[in-house]
Amino acid sequence: MSTRVDLRTRLRAELNDVVVSGSSLWSDTLLNGWLDEALNQLSVDFPPLVRIILEAVPGQREYSLAAYLAQAPLLPGTVRSVESPAGQKLPRGEVCDRLVGPDEHVGTPYGTDTHPRIYRNCWELEPWAVTNPVLVFRYPPVAIGGRTDQAIVLWVMGAYTSPLPLDSTVLDVAAYDEILLVYYVCGRAVAWLAEQRGKRGDAGAGRNRTDNAGYYERMYQDGIKLRKRLRGIKVGEVQNSF
Repeated sequence: MSTRVDLRTRLRAELNDVVVSGSSLWSDTLLNGWLDEALNQLSVDFPPLVRIILEAVPGQREYSLAAYLAQAPLLPGTVRSVESPAGQKLPRGEVCDRLVGPDEHVGTPYGTDTHPRIYRNCWELEPWAVTNPVLVFRYPPVAIGGRTDQAIVLWVMGAYTSPLPLDSTVLDVAAYDEILLVYYVCGRAVAWLAEQRGKRGDAGAGRNRTDNAGYYERMYQDGIKLRKRLRGIKVGEVQNSF
């Protein structure tokens, strides 16, 4: 895993941008901005999987996830799986109360459940507020009077964070995925250069932009497709989850 300084050095080597007397073709400010943009785009195209562990409270159905928003956006489509106990996946489904008898479908959606468990337990993520997503179960994962050491494990699609304002902060991107940042930023840098030359009257700038920037853009997209295939994600599944 690299710092922002390490990645800028790698970018300049790829772009053959030699710093002479403190001057370079692409400034640190430009490269830093594109790195932040690349981190945001990578969070959409191939977000990291984040594990969140909660402690199950006997008799409790609702668990606020507000404290974990810094790790992941926690929208309904970003939760990949919920386990309780750890290792036992629960399906996603309707979390309304289920009563035995003619009033089977009557009940408050989020009250503490003390009714007989006649259906399989399931979960849903309820965005009660932008800043307070709540994980809700049909039944409490642990019944009243049950064990107090059972875990609830969520696997969610997270987001990469910017190292601003420190150049020395290590990016939270796996070493083998850093090449995607290089491809993305190089594509932006080459496209930016062609645009600047086009503004100055270079008639061939547009064609050069397509040829040069297109190479890096294809490498980025191919890298994303390969990683999705290895993780078992269908094309478009991640984007459609947001």
